[in-house]
Amino acid sequence: MKNSFMKNDIEEQIELLESTNLQELSIEDIRTILYKATGLPYNIFPYVTGSRIFRGQVCNEKPFAQVSRLSYNPNPARKLGRANLEGESVFYAASSIDNAAIEACQDELKNSDKTMFYITIGEWELKKDIEINLICHSDKAYSAGTDVPIAVESLEPMMREGRTDKEYHTLLKKNTFFANQFAKDIIETHKDYAYSAIYSSQLLHNEKKICDGICFPSVAYKLKGFNFVFPKTPFDNGDFEFIAAYFLKLTFEDKENYPIIETLNESEIVDNGVIKW
Repeated sequence: MKNSFMKNDIEEQIELLESTNLQELSIEDIRTILYKATGLPYNIFPYVTGSRIFRGQVCNEKPFAQVSRLSYNPNPARKLGRANLEGESVFYAASSIDNAAIEACQDELKNSDKTMFYITIGEWELKKDIEINLICHSDKAYSAGTDVPIAVESLEPMMREGRTDKEYHTLLKKNTFFANQFAKDIIETHKDYAYSAIYSSQLLHNEKKICDGICFPSVAYKLKGFNFVFPKTPFDNGDFEFIAAYFLKLTFEDKENYPIIETLNESEIVDNGVIKW
């Protein structure tokens, strides 16, 4: 029998997952290894009517005028992302305007010399209560000085309910593993997203509905804000209503720090899918 100082089974399985070379495996092989090692823990939490989400798109010196230009791309994704597999259409959003703006320009910021961006932001309001899966147990995110500790505390009673201490700690280790996957900031290829993408796909694109969306700390916003990802269904069903748009200018004096953010224009007038600036 193992003593208390030795690793238990879940720790060994997680170490195996963390040491696996994802670049050498297919997504289906990774999925099989992941399911066998940990299964997928769920942390379903209510997301209430009136909540707001924001989504940004890089534009030129004039803001986009079409709401559809700010919404989800109906075409399947061409590459694997942090919360989607290749071939899936999802809606990425953020919990604040600044967060959405910084998320929108990350690819260009990392892969070019560009340091100034114009961003059009859309704001949506939730019109009915839904359920989201909350990801918040990353050690790195917990220490970032944001609302993550509050989220962890909110989930604590749900995680303990009906479980022994051993079962609770097993669930906690699983939650921490997946939260660390969503908080990855060193990405060499898109395969590095495999664990979080498979997890998201299982929750959002399952034949049997598990939840309506996923919430996790924003890596681009230094883990001090939250991102959301939804399937297209709640937008097609009108669960979210577009209520405003913002035109921003971002200037990065240092790519490793927060930019200077200027609001150039905003509008709450939308006529048949057209934003009236």
